[in-house]
Amino acid sequence: MRKLGLKCQSRLKRKQPVKVKKATSAGYIYENLLKRDFSTTRLNEKWVADVTEIAVDDEKLFVSAIMDVHNNGIVGYQISQTHDVQLVEDSLLYALEIRKIDDSLILHTDQGMPYRSTRWKTLMDTFSITPSMSRKANALDNYFSILT
Repeated sequence: MRKLGLKCQSRLKRKQPVKVKKATSAGYIYENLLKRDFSTTRLNEKWVADVTEIAVDDEKLFVSAIMDVHNNGIVGYQISQTHDVQLVEDSLLYALEIRKIDDSLILHTDQGMPYRSTRWKTLMDTFSITPSMSRKANALDNYFSILT
């Protein structure tokens, strides 16, 4: 084939289109103020919050909990059948009924939908709480707070 100058014609591989995530309105995204520094000197300095799903008798329940990093104590929680803004709002309001806070409280969360909402931002502003968020797709920040 070489002597005759013949070449095989292979099929051209189709290029896969590059997947580009479209910029959408993601709500409020806050800076990661903790950066895995979970050291504290007093109560109500740094709180972390998260929601987890629990299956009970073929039913899904969602538990929203807020933990004080200083002593790893749960300061507020709520249980609901829906994972929504109301659930995380209620857990924060419950925590605020129990604990007196000052202006230097940092509340660290993941980038879940309820924590990016306008209602959550209003709560942060109303109670002078400084919000902080983990980087996208990095839930380890809240996990490491328990270990320290």
